[in-house]
Amino acid sequence: MAQLGCEVYSFDPSMGIADHQRSERVHFFNMGLATLDSDNFMPLMDGYTVNSKKTWKIRTLTSIKKMLGHEKRAIDILKMDVESYEWAIMETLLKNKTLSSVRQLTLEWHIFPNEPMRTEFHNMFGVYMDLKKMGFRQFYMSHWARYHSMYYFNSQADNSLVNTLFQSHSG
Repeated sequence: MAQLGCEVYSFDPSMGIADHQRSERVHFFNMGLATLDSDNFMPLMDGYTVNSKKTWKIRTLTSIKKMLGHEKRAIDILKMDVESYEWAIMETLLKNKTLSSVRQLTLEWHIFPNEPMRTEFHNMFGVYMDLKKMGFRQFYMSHWARYHSMYYFNSQADNSLVNTLFQSHSG
């Protein structure tokens, strides 16, 4: 993307790497996208976080845009792979209308054996349907399931959507 002239901002607190500029157009931040701002978020420790610090710095998309001075800028592509936290993050982004400034959304949906809770499935379906109401339409999906034993099942899906109702905010 940077070679095509795009500015790229990457966020990942699980890697334990300090903020840095990888190249002229690629910026990395040791923080994660979340539903709240915290410097001491304690993630679930599992196979994805085993080598990470015990606490992470996390921020909402609104706070990240403010930090970057991008409050009035559109996001061409928002990509998210946050290991089951996506459900709550998407619900927050839908409620505060942050997604109206996003042209494309690419995310990985997760359903792990113990999270999200099965009682949340109705809300999860509602989040996905609310994306459709906001004008997001799927243009790519890849799904896979992993059975680690008779009782241990992971379901994941890469999902790419385009905002068909996107309107430029520039004047």
